[in-house]
Amino acid sequence: MARAPKHCGRNGCRRLVTPPAKRCPEHVGWNMSPRTASSVATDRHHWRSVVRPAALARDRYQCQLRIPGLCVGRATDVDHIVEVADGGSDTLDNAQSCCAPCHRRKTAQHAAKARHR
Repeated sequence: MARAPKHCGRNGCRRLVTPPAKRCPEHVGWNMSPRTASSVATDRHHWRSVVRPAALARDRYQCQLRIPGLCVGRATDVDHIVEVADGGSDTLDNAQSCCAPCHRRKTAQHAAKARHR
């Protein structure tokens, strides 16, 4: 037997959802994930098509962060040296190549610092 529709589990949302769903499509997954200023910047065409490839080529695909015990050496990501949220720009001089593990660590540290401000 079908279960009765219920209100979305997001506070204040009055949309009806049919169980087993707990939230409406507007309040599920990435739709609820806050975006940082730098993550919005990396969605820009200029960053993806100009700055990122230029930074990787300039740094010869070598990680510039080199976090001990974490770094794999081969850069696949490009990171803002000064985060956009902290006043950094989307220019080549504010970009550095890094490996995925180092990039994840730096991003996590910046996010933790931002939460404690």
